[in-house]
Amino acid sequence: MFRRPDQIVRLLGAIAAIGAAVALLALAQDISGNDKIYWFVTSPHGTALSGPFVNHSHYAQFMNLSMGAALGVVCVTVHRRFAHRRVTPAAVGDYLGSADAKRLVWPLATMVIVGAATVFASLSRGGMVSLLIAGAFTTLLLSSRKSLRGTSWIMALVALVAFICVLYIGFDAVYDRLGTLSDLRRAEGGRWQMLKDVAVAWTRFPVIGTGLGTHEVVYPMFDRSTVAAIASHAENEYAQAAEETGAIGFLALAAFGCLVWVSYARTIRASRIPIHFAAYGLGFGLMAIMLHSLSDFGQHLPANAFLSAIFCALLIRLPRVDRDTVETDGEIASAGLRRPVGGTIALVVVCVVFGWALVDTDAARRGQAHWTRAQRAERDLIEANWQGSDEEYAYLLSCAVQATECEPGNVTYHHWLNVYRWRAISRTADPNTGEVLLPPQGLEFVDRITTELAQTATLCPTFGATWCVLGQLEKFVLGREEQGARHIRAGRALAPCGPTACFVTGMLFTEEGNVEAAF
Repeated sequence: MFRRPDQIVRLLGAIAAIGAAVALLALAQDISGNDKIYWFVTSPHGTALSGPFVNHSHYAQFMNLSMGAALGVVCVTVHRRFAHRRVTPAAVGDYLGSADAKRLVWPLATMVIVGAATVFASLSRGGMVSLLIAGAFTTLLLSSRKSLRGTSWIMALVALVAFICVLYIGFDAVYDRLGTLSDLRRAEGGRWQMLKDVAVAWTRFPVIGTGLGTHEVVYPMFDRSTVAAIASHAENEYAQAAEETGAIGFLALAAFGCLVWVSYARTIRASRIPIHFAAYGLGFGLMAIMLHSLSDFGQHLPANAFLSAIFCALLIRLPRVDRDTVETDGEIASAGLRRPVGGTIALVVVCVVFGWALVDTDAARRGQAHWTRAQRAERDLIEANWQGSDEEYAYLLSCAVQATECEPGNVTYHHWLNVYRWRAISRTADPNTGEVLLPPQGLEFVDRITTELAQTATLCPTFGATWCVLGQLEKFVLGREEQGARHIRAGRALAPCGPTACFVTGMLFTEEGNVEAAF
């Protein structure tokens, strides 16, 4: 829809304006030392250094893309001024003092300065490194173009002012954070180990992968780290794409990337009209997030994914924008008016798909809201050693049930709902032996729980914790020795380093007298 030069410039300007608002929020939070997002939403990390973003790496990707949009508009503006003039420091200085520069270039340059400073202040190592590399690459390209050498002077000035801002906000913290780059292999519980484990997973499903969004429930089978938490993402977009979509999906992604960068090269090589010079900014943003994606999963966030899609679309479009764009687009619009049926059908299809996506997204939102309440209730019961009242357990189960009703396909909700059900009926234990004393009809309740767990296992057969809990109840409560042991071993094979799998399998080996294996 954004095909003409004026439309493209307005779009990039809007992206830069939104990025500026987000950067100013982040800057205000940095200066005030605030630990809450918007000053009232508690951050799980204890600090709020990334504007409205919870994760500082996600913020860095968003800001690098936003700065790319601002830089694109600056390049277009500067080229219009210096296209037929000799670029000298004096000419650049005169231009920077002109009304035109104060109206457009200075606000955009300020946005880039504040954005760069807040990326460093967010302490995202991937964001800082990718910004520096993409900035250096773009500056070299700009300095090689006669009509844009003035922009390279602006880039140098922006970098200097951004550095001064970092000095004010907290250079020591930035320096210390960058000093840990050598520890990246051990960072976050071992990203390098995770990458190696994902590579093993890919060898098991090399052609079509495990399926989009399945990393969280398939990766534990190959996880060899000692981190108890489940890795919801691979911390590497390329590795996760290969794991979930196989060689076919990864090659399709690589082919699309080549298409975009070939368009980038064609645009900066031709550069016949001012709008072509927006490619420098777009290339800066895409290079930054592509480098950052080697150590993060920021493209799973809608804000970043949509911006990346816009940048790719514009880069593919730019080589085809020429001086006759207005006339060409007029012919296309006229042809579209003569064929209203096709356009109407396309509009209806898009609306239906978008409506379906919104309904599904809202269901996930409501499910997460119920689940958050369930987790708060769970924490209260854990503090009481699970010795809660009937009312407390009724509230916990009610929240968990509502979460599963919102998202029937969420295996985590189903799994923990049945764990909570078992906790609810196993609160009483013999003070002498520690053996659980079930209420009347207790075995019937347990049988129903195992039936629910078996259905959960068919919902997601690779979720090892469900098999382990199912086998635990079957073997140690219902007396189904062989069946329970088989399910426990299956859960252990699916999640060899999972806390639940290790604990329950240790119980099994202890029961069998295999102390060494239990240890």
